Amino acid sequence: MGLAISVGILADLLKNDPEGAEYRESYFKDISECLTRLGFETWEEPREFTVRPRPHFYSFSYSFLHYLRRRFAYIQDGEGHREFGTREEVIDRVYDWYAEDSYHHLLYHSDCDDCYVPVDFPRVINALDDHELIEEIFGKNTAICIGSSIRLLAELREIAPYLGIEMNGDEVCDREFQRIHEESYNAGIGDESSLNIEKMVWLTLYENARLSKQYKTALVFH
Repeated sequence: MGLAISVGILADLLKNDPEGAEYRESYFKDISECLTRLGFETWEEPREFTVRPRPHFYSFSYSFLHYLRRRFAYIQDGEGHREFGTREEVIDRVYDWYAEDSYHHLLYHSDCDDCYVPVDFPRVINALDDHELIEEIFGKNTAICIGSSIRLLAELREIAPYLGIEMNGDEVCDREFQRIHEESYNAGIGDESSLNIEKMVWLTLYENARLSKQYKTALVFH
């Protein structure tokens, strides 16, 4: 088992799992109601989606996400180029501190489920800050984390230079994207110096966040 990340999930479910599509569509409508009640815009999840993303790592270990999150936390702390001792030290003081801030969409989110939606809002919608509203819409004891794929994309762009990823303005050209993908694939996860795991996760999140924003579709963890 691992973390899979994708966009266009409703369109896929409508073709392959009608029952699952019914649940997902209802969930997205509840999210839209939540956004409206908080004063934000909403989106209409596409029922058809034929866009093919560029090759990336479609799934990986749940723990891999935390490597990129820790790097982002240290960037916020002014130590983006810090060398870490071992891969096992993925949870530490700096990470814990910044992960408590719901205005960081990369950090303050589930590492196994829920989604980012193509709407711009400042902080992650969550069961702690929005308890009464979430309980009213989703029911009691519902733990959700709804992030903005637009804010996530901006945070990923901020990280890119620290991973050796060259941005062309706000985008990554196909050649650079392929270079990073091939280097990450060939390096193997045991290479400490390559930031390989961080790059794997970055590519996957970036490509899906880019498509989420462009085609107005939710980025889903599943």
